[in-house]
Amino acid sequence: MYRTAAILFGGVRVATTAALLLNVTLMAAVGTLIVTPDAPLLVASSFVLFYLAKVLETGARRVVARVGAAVGAALLSKYTALFFGPAILIWLVAVPKLRRWLLSPWLYLGGLVALAIFAPVILWNADHQWVSFIKQFGRARIEDFRPAFIGELIPTQIAFATPWCSSSARWGLYALVARKTGAPAARVLINATFWTIVAYFVWHSLHARVEANWFAPVYPAFAIAAAVAATLTPWGARPQRVADFCRCWAAPSGVAMFALLIVQANTGRCRASPRRHVAQRRCRLARARRRDRSGSRARRCDLCAGAGLPAPPAGSPSICLKAPAFVQPTQRIRWVNMPEPDPAQLAGRLLYVDEARPGGRRI
Repeated sequence: MYRTAAILFGGVRVATTAALLLNVTLMAAVGTLIVTPDAPLLVASSFVLFYLAKVLETGARRVVARVGAAVGAALLSKYTALFFGPAILIWLVAVPKLRRWLLSPWLYLGGLVALAIFAPVILWNADHQWVSFIKQFGRARIEDFRPAFIGELIPTQIAFATPWCSSSARWGLYALVARKTGAPAARVLINATFWTIVAYFVWHSLHARVEANWFAPVYPAFAIAAAVAATLTPWGARPQRVADFCRCWAAPSGVAMFALLIVQANTGRCRASPRRHVAQRRCRLARARRRDRSGSRARRCDLCAGAGLPAPPAGSPSICLKAPAFVQPTQRIRWVNMPEPDPAQLAGRLLYVDEARPGGRRI
């Protein structure tokens, strides 16, 4: 991030501010602590932006292959990286001095490098009826128009980027378009990589919820835009005070929000201690025993009914009424009187059928 901002807009101050602002956002400070595809996607997206800046700085053909490698790594992380393709094409077309790359074989070689790195995902889908492609690309289809999700999208992004960083970034994106801060190629690169992905997620929010961490690939461009607003753009007296305030309080607010999340996570872990879970499970089992001794007629769950298993006799403990496919083995264990089940009928339907004991089996 430091090198990218220094190449695109020049100067230690804007580079340091960009690196700092990215790291104080909750996407980088907290999102990278959670095991999701967005953490490696954020890293790969930073490398994509860095090598595109190197293409602009050096014009070296070998750097284009590195862009392809970074895009391939981003594709291995998450399919959202597909939007880097249109963003790069928009950048090359919009900047006159870069249009020569459209006729260069090195551009298409970079595309082949990205495709080669992404090939294992394609081969896996080919062996599994294209299941993940169908699921993810099906999200773009609007079946139920529900624009209320847009109102949910904006505040979550403000909170996830922290209010000061998001405020500076909005002013920076405005400055890159209206104030023409920086070189044209640098301005177009930031806007293309940011708005291409944001436009899709706005479209997606017309019919479904957009999670806050899905915006990970735009955060490098987002942080650089915020740094441009805070350090490079000349503002009037009042906007300049706002920009200085946001720059000064971005790091403390990010650290404070990170500390609050850590405290909340530790507090939640104490509330959800193993001892408490054991006590709750014992209470549930005691309530189940009281119901079983009450003489209520035992019933089958839907899975056992579908398998053709007979209902246990009246007065015996009942099989749980919820599907046990995702139930832990220590939960919802009941003894039932039933004949020897057919394994072929139970395959894929029950969690397990344990060994028999006198008078019943454990399901």
